[in-house]
Amino acid sequence: MIRLAKLHALRETWKNKNEVAEAQQRLAEAINHKPQERKSVDFEFVIDDRTTYNFLQDFKSKEARLLFQKYQQNRKDFEQQKDRLEELRNSYIKANKAEKDRIAPTILEIEKQMLQMNENLDTLEINVRNLEKTNSK
Repeated sequence: MIRLAKLHALRETWKNKNEVAEAQQRLAEAINHKPQERKSVDFEFVIDDRTTYNFLQDFKSKEARLLFQKYQQNRKDFEQQKDRLEELRNSYIKANKAEKDRIAPTILEIEKQMLQMNENLDTLEINVRNLEKTNSK
């Protein structure tokens, strides 16, 4: 009993050899498990519940493909504006009164632009899906 309490050898606590063997096998599988390689994709665009496109070649409709490219460019422009807005906001925080008065209208203008850009992106996204679904049937 004293020997078990001191745990000189962990093996002395293993009572059921089958359970130990199964546990060792699970451990070996976990150690040797190689996660599935993720295939590289250009983008992820959900068409519907069963279809997701990852490459421009996935589009069956030429019109939908062209509209999607426009969507991608608009998304990129939106992200650039978002970054610019963040920079301006950070500058505003550190600015003095005169600089804040100069920066504030620009921030407000970019926020308005981004609201409009976001609405346009939503509309484009829907139109791409609809075009692809109707023209690929």
